[in-house]
Amino acid sequence: MSENDEKCALCHERKKLCSSHIIPNSFIKKVRRDSPQLIVVTADETTKPRRDNVGAKEKMLCHDCEQLFSSNFEQYGISLLRRSKNIVKGNKNIIVYNYQHDRFYLYCLSIFWRMAQSKLDEFKNVLFPPRVSDIIRNCLLMNTLAINERMDINEIMRINIIKIYDPFSEKRTYYIQNILCPCHTDYTNNEYKISFLAEGLFYTLRLDLNKNNFEKNKNKGLPLGKALKIKKYDYREITELHYSIDCALDKTRKYPFI
Repeated sequence: MSENDEKCALCHERKKLCSSHIIPNSFIKKVRRDSPQLIVVTADETTKPRRDNVGAKEKMLCHDCEQLFSSNFEQYGISLLRRSKNIVKGNKNIIVYNYQHDRFYLYCLSIFWRMAQSKLDEFKNVLFPPRVSDIIRNCLLMNTLAINERMDINEIMRINIIKIYDPFSEKRTYYIQNILCPCHTDYTNNEYKISFLAEGLFYTLRLDLNKNNFEKNKNKGLPLGKALKIKKYDYREITELHYSIDCALDKTRKYPFI
C-alpha cells in the first residue's frame, strides 16, 4: 500500500486504481470503428456534432477487480451477443443460444452498477438507494445472484433487453446500430428505471420498491431458460429513444463530413 492508493469501489480495499471504462470499451470500439475519436451528438436542434476522445473513464476499480469484471462478465456478455453462431434472426425476434441467465444478468448489472458509481457528469442522474447499491456490489464481488439464503437479486430487480431498428429503412437501422446512448433515468416514489442503448440493443433495469407491483410483473425480466429471446421494436415506439435517435439521424444527414 502506498500513500497514493485509493479505495476500490468493488472490493473496498485501498489499492492503486485503474482508469476504468464505465460503458464497456468493446461498445466504444464498435461505434468508433477505425477512427480514434467518437462523434458526439447532442439531442437538440442547434448543437453541431463534434469529434471527441470520449471514453467515459475514471479511477474506480483496482486491477484485480477490473480483471474480475472482464473475465466474469464482459468477455461472456460481449461474445454471447456478437458470435453469429449463437444468433438466429427473425422478423419479430432474435434468439440467442448458449445463453446462461445468471452470467448474462450479472454482466448487465455490472454496467448499471458502474454507471451508478461514476462521478462523471453523464451519469450523475444514475442512482440506487444506498442499501440496494451495497447488495449489488456484494453480488458482483461474489459472482452470485444470491442476496441471502432466501432471496436472489433478480427477485427485486428486473433487467430487460430489446432490439431497436427502423422497419422502413435498412440504412437507418445501420446508423442506429452505431449509436451509443449512455443512459436514461426515470425515478418515481417506488420505481427506479435506468436504461442505455448500445449496438442497437436497449438495456433497461427496473427496481420496484412496491413488492405487490413487482410480484405482478416478475416474469418480465430476462428469461431463465437456455435461450434469450430479444423482441424487435421500431425505435419510434420507445419514448426514451425516439427524439434522441431522430436528432442523431438528422444531424448525420446535415453534417455528413464530421
